[in-house]
Amino acid sequence: MNQQRSHETIMPPRRLADKVSRGDGPELSDIVARAEAALEVMKDDYTASVHEDLAAFYAALDAIKASRGEIRAEALKRVYQVSHDMRTQGKTFGYPLITQIGSSLCDFIETHGEAAATRPEVIDAHGGAMRAVIAAKVTGDGGAIGQKLVSDINALVAKAVKKLAAAD
Repeated sequence: MNQQRSHETIMPPRRLADKVSRGDGPELSDIVARAEAALEVMKDDYTASVHEDLAAFYAALDAIKASRGEIRAEALKRVYQVSHDMRTQGKTFGYPLITQIGSSLCDFIETHGEAAATRPEVIDAHGGAMRAVIAAKVTGDGGAIGQKLVSDINALVAKAVKKLAAAD
């Protein structure tokens, strides 16, 4: 029988594999150890920068309380940005409560947009909770007190949502 090939297999070059070193690089455990050491150094920077973030947060909150229109909207955006930054860094540096509280505020602002600025007490409560967590250096979930803090924030948000819905 005469069989002809109906196709030809072409093997692409392995350019990436050729560029990757094999066994000459650092061990994974060394890479992890260096990364953990770098995070430890950065923790000190985080606690310093979080105070700057809180100052910016409260400056924006003051602007929300004192203004209307475009200035208020810009101040609300600033509160959101600061809260977003704090929530993304919180868990990384051992403050998951900051992440929870910041996420709560970001969700509130995302859901209600500029109407969130009409409830400055909600924004203030989130800022106060984050400030308390940092001041007391509450790492981890904060135990019963941390969960009570989150529960109280959630209750305040639920109450504000009802007021916002009634205002519509």
